[in-house]
Amino acid sequence: MRYLNKIIFINSAHIKYAEINLDGNVHFIGTQGVGKSTVLRAILFFYNADTFGLGIPKQKDSYTDYYFKHSNSYVIYEVARSEGKFCVVSYKYQHKVCFRFFDGEYQQDLFVSETGNVPDSWEGIAHQLDLRKIYYTKRKVDEHKEYRDILYGNHDGKRNELKRYSILESKEYQYIPKTIQNVFLNSKMEAEFIKQTIIMSLENDIRIDLNQHAHHLKDFETQLNDIRKFKTPGTFGQANTISKLHIAIRHLDREKIQLSKELSCALDRISTEEPLLSENLEKKKSIENLYKTKLSKAEDSFKSKERKISGEISVLDDKLKTARKLSEEYEKRNIFQILERVTNKPSLEKERNKLLEEKELLSIQFKELTQKFQVLLERLENRFNDFLNSKGAERNRINSDLLTLKDEIKKKTEKTIAEIRKEHFSWIEALRADWESKKQSVNNLKIKREEIKHTRFLEKEIDAVRTLISELERDSLKQESECVTDKREIESFEKQWELDKKDLEKTLERELEKLNDLRKSANDRISEIGKYIENSKDSFYGWLNDRYPDWELTIGKVIDERNVLFNTSLSPKLTDRSNNFYGIELDLNEINKNVRTVAEYELDINQLGEEINTINSIEADRMAAYNRDSENLKRKYLPKIRERKERIKENGYILEQNKLKQGEATIRLNGLISDAGTRMKEALDNISKIIAREIESELAIKNDVDAAEEALSRVIKAKEKDRDKKIEAEEESVKQRIFNLAEDIKNEEVAYLIRKEEIKSQKESSLLEKGADTSRMKVIDERLDYLQAELGFIEEHRDVIADYKKDKRDFIDRTEEFRNNKSTLEKQLDHEQKKFAQSAGTITRDMETIQAEITELTRTIESIIEDKEAFLNFKLTECYSSVQEYLFNAEGDNLTEKSVKILIDEIKEIHYDRLNSRMDELRRTTIDFLGKFSDENIFKFRKQLSDNKSFLDFATMLSDFMEDNKIERIEKEVNERFALIITTLGVQTSNLISESGKIQAVIKKINDDFIERNFVGVIKKIELKIEESKNEIVQLLLLIKKFNDENSLDLGSTNLFSSESQEKKNKEAIDILKQFVKKIGDLKRDYISLSDSFELKFRIEENQNDTGWVEKLSNVGSDGTDVLVKAMVNIMLLNVFKEGASKRFKDFRLHCMMDEIGKLHPNNVRGILKFANDRNILLINSSPIENDALAFKHIYKLKKDERSNNTRVNRILTQFSEA
Repeated sequence: MRYLNKIIFINSAHIKYAEINLDGNVHFIGTQGVGKSTVLRAILFFYNADTFGLGIPKQKDSYTDYYFKHSNSYVIYEVARSEGKFCVVSYKYQHKVCFRFFDGEYQQDLFVSETGNVPDSWEGIAHQLDLRKIYYTKRKVDEHKEYRDILYGNHDGKRNELKRYSILESKEYQYIPKTIQNVFLNSKMEAEFIKQTIIMSLENDIRIDLNQHAHHLKDFETQLNDIRKFKTPGTFGQANTISKLHIAIRHLDREKIQLSKELSCALDRISTEEPLLSENLEKKKSIENLYKTKLSKAEDSFKSKERKISGEISVLDDKLKTARKLSEEYEKRNIFQILERVTNKPSLEKERNKLLEEKELLSIQFKELTQKFQVLLERLENRFNDFLNSKGAERNRINSDLLTLKDEIKKKTEKTIAEIRKEHFSWIEALRADWESKKQSVNNLKIKREEIKHTRFLEKEIDAVRTLISELERDSLKQESECVTDKREIESFEKQWELDKKDLEKTLERELEKLNDLRKSANDRISEIGKYIENSKDSFYGWLNDRYPDWELTIGKVIDERNVLFNTSLSPKLTDRSNNFYGIELDLNEINKNVRTVAEYELDINQLGEEINTINSIEADRMAAYNRDSENLKRKYLPKIRERKERIKENGYILEQNKLKQGEATIRLNGLISDAGTRMKEALDNISKIIAREIESELAIKNDVDAAEEALSRVIKAKEKDRDKKIEAEEESVKQRIFNLAEDIKNEEVAYLIRKEEIKSQKESSLLEKGADTSRMKVIDERLDYLQAELGFIEEHRDVIADYKKDKRDFIDRTEEFRNNKSTLEKQLDHEQKKFAQSAGTITRDMETIQAEITELTRTIESIIEDKEAFLNFKLTECYSSVQEYLFNAEGDNLTEKSVKILIDEIKEIHYDRLNSRMDELRRTTIDFLGKFSDENIFKFRKQLSDNKSFLDFATMLSDFMEDNKIERIEKEVNERFALIITTLGVQTSNLISESGKIQAVIKKINDDFIERNFVGVIKKIELKIEESKNEIVQLLLLIKKFNDENSLDLGSTNLFSSESQEKKNKEAIDILKQFVKKIGDLKRDYISLSDSFELKFRIEENQNDTGWVEKLSNVGSDGTDVLVKAMVNIMLLNVFKEGASKRFKDFRLHCMMDEIGKLHPNNVRGILKFANDRNILLINSSPIENDALAFKHIYKLKKDERSNNTRVNRILTQFSEA
């Protein structure tokens, strides 16, 4: 038996020291204010440990401050138990009441020394306990709930060392201290409290956890709407769009990363190439300069030769012109006639000489006469000849001067012409060069036209597009192959995962089966031992403990524990005691057997419990290991499967993109082929037009050359004409002078001839007179005159003939030579021109090749400079930050021919255009998609997305969601969950209602007990009854139960989202659940318990006063009757709960404190004491005076010490015979 045996006050309240026994009914007497309530509250505090539940008025000191005013204030509770007593020490520490437990009975000298000193702290008491080797709890208990859990045996989570300090074993003990408190405080009696007490007395209090159901039903209508919305084509299509956009963005990200790696390689490439290209450019420029020098030298050489040959041709042209002109001039002067007459000179001279000889013969006889006249003639002739010579000399001088002047004029003119030729040469040569260049250009254009006819226009572009199409086809085949491979691998991984998972499940199943067997064995043993312990008091074991000391050493050694010792049906009786067994005496010393006590069985239960805990722990470990292994399998296979699924998605996206690109490329190819044809036609048309223009230009330049040459010729001709004019003018002047001379000569000749004729006539007359043949001589003289005249003509034209011969020799006869030489020179010039054109063309072509290379190198270097500048600008962009990590660790397989600028443009185009547009589309679509669902949607879609990462994470999650077809699973789960909720609520409500029979039985027992044991005559009836619950939630639960009962066969398979035939039932179910959830929110209830399932009412008939059926009980009859009725109800309820609170251990007593017992009639004092004691409840009462002393085991009188004002507690009576 366990019970509070004693309370000790040390320096507590106004009690200096007091020991009060509580092992029976106790009565405290004393005047008002002496401290009776103080003692009762301290006893109540042992049970409720609630400083606010002691009835202390607010205006007075708190329990802590009043009872523990000093550091050495203590209230000690001694608890009795069959295995030995223990004490509970309460004291104040840091303004809180704390508790310590120690083994053994109370000993005053542990707390009070011989000199009366009391330790100021627990440490002093602990020192004494240590000296006596008394066990005590090392840790103070400063939480009152923990103290109550220890006292009432709620050991869940408590240390084993504290279990020994319990007076009972119960998890649901709360109504014990509450009821004891209500009796003390004479509180109003409420039906709710009685209901709870009755319910707690049952095996279990059935509760429906509203929070749990509210949690599961939270936003359930919204969740159903979420699922419906998700499954609409528009929303489902948006989900697919988001998934595709996610794939596209991820692909673009990878493409951007790949381009970034290629950019890294391109940067390395240009860094390496730039110095090499610069060096190569300088070399090419040196070669170009060599070609330019070579071409310049060739041009200089050609021009020098050209000038020389052209000069020679020009000279020959002049000579030909001179020859032509001379020929014309000599022809005009009848040069051939003159030549013919000149050729007769010898014959004329011969004839003259002959005639002279003849004349001499004819005149020899007339010699004197003849000589006379001859002298006269000779004188005349000499004088005339002198005149002629003089005039001839003058004429010669004039002619010589003319020749000199003509030569000067010619030389001057030739010099002028040479200067003019020189002045016009560069211009004419430039024009000729332009003409030759233009002719070459025309030839080149004609060659180019032929090349165009054989040129494949847009070849690179067409080949690039064809290559792209081929690459796309190859890539598509590759992607399709990879998809097939990935699908096979996924199937393989899934199969292997399933096999590995089954192996784990089989292993776990085997291990759990073994553990379940062990646990079942332990539980069976616990149940078996529990029955032993439960039956120990009423079994043979209990009978032996009460009536047969040391039975363990005798009968215990030979008795069968299972069938005999704990059997409750043996009805043992004690006969004459002897050491024999059915007449046979045994030497039991040889039997080595220890009979197990209940404590040992309890220890076994504890050990078995620990074994079960160990098994549970092992099971938990196995489950954890299984979960870990399952998770490891998931981590092993899921990433591989997901990786391949992601690859399949991306490959699918690439295939789709490839198909689009192939279509675009095919269209582009056809367009390029068409454009190529158009461009060829345009090119041919253009070059034909250019050729026509160039030919026209060539002709224009040729005309310019001809015009220049004609102009030069005109200038030269003008100069020559001017020369000729000057010469003619001089010649005219000379002619005039010669004419004058000729006139003079003529006049002189006339005079000469006249005189000569006169002399001849005189001679002829004289000769005739002398007889000479004058006629013959006249004929001779006439003939001689003719001959002389003719020879004079010849002499006169001697210089002309000389000039003619010279001119004929120098010019006229060399005309053909001049022509041949000119032709040769012209051919030589043409040859030199062609040779120069060929050489210059070769040099030019080589130079153009080098220049093209220089241009390409320059363009490449400029491109590199542009690339470097583009990269420097790129580094300033946020786009650079997004790819920086990939720029300086690229590998060789990322080589590319693309320029840095193009790669940067492509990266920026992806980053700013394609990615941004996809990202914007993803954002818009996602926002619109999420806007269709509630904030706390069933899919757990997070709606508050901010940055790109959150949108991409959502897209990733949604892709997995779509890939795993989670909507179907969620739909199924929701369907099952709501169906399960309805079913569960229906079953729970059924279980709740089913307990009403047990409650009714308890109420009947209470009602019958009141009838049978009513010892108060004025109270005619105390009755309880159950009525239907008015709780709105309970009413809804009953409606749900009805719906579940009517549709129990359909609920498990009902689909809340499809079948039209179920629409009405679905709507009804949803409406009920909506009302249920709303009502939970309105009433703010956490749970529905058994007490909510019915209404409990009282009915008290006292004398002629009938309370009727009420829910609260107060002021029933007189004060004494009211106290008595409430106490009886509370005691009965306390007993009900006491009996139900501890199923395994019932051997304990409780106390009830009734402060104003004086209000009871003396006849009712013994009645209420017996009423309580029959239920193992001890009453502690107080009153101003003693009523019925023998009704109590202990009577204490409290009075004030007049000097110290302390309360003294004196024991007046103790009945030691009372058990």
